[in-house]
Amino acid sequence: MTMRTIAGCALALAGFIFSAFANVAFNSVVAADRPITLDARLAQPVMPAGEKQRNYLRIAINGCKPERMTNRTPVNVSFVIDRSGSMQGLRIAQAREATIMAINRLEPTDIASVVIFDDKIDVLVPAQKVTDRKLFTDQVRRVFARGSTAIYAGVQEGANEVRKNKDDRRLNRVVLLSDGLANVGPNQPADFAKLGRDLLKQGISVSTIGLGAEYNEDLMLQLAKAGDGNHAFAAVPDDLIKIFNKEFDEALASCAQTVSIDVDLQPGVRAVRAVSRDGKIEPAHAAFQMNQIYQDTELGGRSQSRNRSNGAGIGGRAKHP
Repeated sequence: MTMRTIAGCALALAGFIFSAFANVAFNSVVAADRPITLDARLAQPVMPAGEKQRNYLRIAINGCKPERMTNRTPVNVSFVIDRSGSMQGLRIAQAREATIMAINRLEPTDIASVVIFDDKIDVLVPAQKVTDRKLFTDQVRRVFARGSTAIYAGVQEGANEVRKNKDDRRLNRVVLLSDGLANVGPNQPADFAKLGRDLLKQGISVSTIGLGAEYNEDLMLQLAKAGDGNHAFAAVPDDLIKIFNKEFDEALASCAQTVSIDVDLQPGVRAVRAVSRDGKIEPAHAAFQMNQIYQDTELGGRSQSRNRSNGAGIGGRAKHP
């Protein structure tokens, strides 16, 4: 199987053809010749004849090389910070410093906002270009802990700020930091998975960072997974700076936006389920959406601090004639 450009990839086996093509909307930053490649392969390339079997098709996208990047994709990000009472002390202090560190990495062409929440939601800094970092840092340093935890409404408000400047030529993302359980408003993982899917359909990804052992991992994991973002766990507040650095190393290395992968299956082959990421699964067709692709990354693997598998995989059944 040779690697081909993102425009298309096909694999034929024993009379069946598994075909995949990706329609990618690139910005001018990735206009270089063949900056991204797609690879599709079967887990079992050879299948016995005359019986129904299950097989797996793995699709991976390989990110553009850093040396091809003459500029980076501008960012449109909302920092959503939990300031509930359990964040008191070192946690809220490290959350402030991590957010300030991230803001200081942004450029005047980037757009940022800061939303804080307990049982109430406040837009601390409305969405605007980062031409005055001091405005952001002065406001963030005034954040203190209080109240309960309305995570769902906080994420919604962060998305509202991103939506004001939503642009396919930007990386549009909400970054949620919370240490607690959602005890105001929707509080089930399924609620947050739906929220993540809805935002992804709008081109907004969601990354989540859980702080402290008591946070609802399943809830925040489902939100990040459905929202095509990262999920990380900070065991102690000191981990936050490192996690935010990794998040923004990735965010600032985006090289493609609004990526879709469509898999068309020939007669005799039926898609059963998605293995590694949410997608639209029909008997003869599967579709996956990714909000962005990053530099020098194979989007098909896992890393320890992330929840997502960034390629797409499907399980299917076929009867060999």
